[in-house]
Amino acid sequence: MEESLTVLHDLFAAMKKDIKTYVHLVEPRITNLSNDYERMLVRKALGIENARKKRVKGLRNQLRVWLDEESSNDPTSQDYIQLYANVQLEHFALRLFSQHVEEAILINLESSTGELDDILQRTQSYLEEVQAVLLEISESFKDEPIELEEKESVKPDKSAFSVGSLL
Repeated sequence: MEESLTVLHDLFAAMKKDIKTYVHLVEPRITNLSNDYERMLVRKALGIENARKKRVKGLRNQLRVWLDEESSNDPTSQDYIQLYANVQLEHFALRLFSQHVEEAILINLESSTGELDDILQRTQSYLEEVQAVLLEISESFKDEPIELEEKESVKPDKSAFSVGSLL
């Protein structure tokens, strides 16, 4: 499982770099767009990607803590479930990022160097790698039973109202 955490950490680092590149390429060209629809589309995409960049940074920090050899913070089964949910969310966000890059290419926001095309190709490979990690994490759930922390159940008082006592 540590291998998949390392792969995720490296993937998130590469994704964050691509998000920064995308924002750096697209943001200055907002004022040169031909109509309000394109401007709104690009601004919304930039807002989503800036929020995603913060989320990826938080995930990388959490993975770094778990991967630190000197740290005694080993992930629990609850942490793995949370990680699986976050990676699943990031997989969806990565597809959305791919769509944002395609839209930027269609709107003709690309510079002459073809950087957006490169980002799009890398994003497709990230999607495949994240999908493989998700499968690996889900297989580890099947292999070992997940121990959930039991919480104390709340017992109603004897003096509590019931349907019959209200009549």
